[in-house]
Amino acid sequence: ARIRQAIKGHEENIDHAIRALRVIGRFNRATHQNMQYGLSPQRVRDGLALFKVTTACCAWSYWWVTDLVATGHQFWATGSSLLSCVVALSAQWLIGEQSIF
Repeated sequence: ARIRQAIKGHEENIDHAIRALRVIGRFNRATHQNMQYGLSPQRVRDGLALFKVTTACCAWSYWWVTDLVATGHQFWATGSSLLSCVVALSAQWLIGEQSIF
């Protein structure tokens, strides 16, 4: 009876939180913040997309890497592409799940 009195008027919010928790599977400050920013529970559940960050780095560096290779600087082209991926992945790891939004 005390529980029902305590949640009276907040049933919809509690049901929403339970449904989100069932989809996400975990709950911490970052997931709560991402949900407040408007991300769907499915998107929050997917978490950090390391492959997408790596692909974005490769796409971002494509033109200057091809210019380096064309001028005979294969070592610098490969190294700079790898370095940009490492920097981006390190930044994403340091920021954590807050980088989803």
